[in-house]
Amino acid sequence: LGPTVDALSTFLGKTPIGISGKTSPLQASLSDGYYRRIESVEFTLKADDGQSPWLLSDADVIIVGVSRTGKTPLSVVLSQTQGLKVANIPLVKECPPPKELFDEATIDPQRVFCLTISPSELKRIRLTRLETSNV
Repeated sequence: LGPTVDALSTFLGKTPIGISGKTSPLQASLSDGYYRRIESVEFTLKADDGQSPWLLSDADVIIVGVSRTGKTPLSVVLSQTQGLKVANIPLVKECPPPKELFDEATIDPQRVFCLTISPSELKRIRLTRLETSNV
């Protein structure tokens, strides 16, 4: 990276603040909270949309709801801003929720939240989505 760093240094008119492989002042200032949020975001992406039901027991919060209720955006915001590990499960008529969701030995029901939406608003969102995706 030497030539790249040199070129950036010249372009920006600044000298590097650290040496590769050593702790820079920036790295030293990163808090445990920062790393907790990064870990939470990674967990949330793995547990998005019911992809990894075996992770439910490790989630701080579990969000359930039908498609288009905002489960994923809310999950990501909670993980980024609060450092919460969030899993979300879609409720689909033809597909039962994962059995892990109902295991009270590992899942505290007080950590499970259901997002709701009015049927007319859900219909409007889904129709708009269909129109914009040319289906």
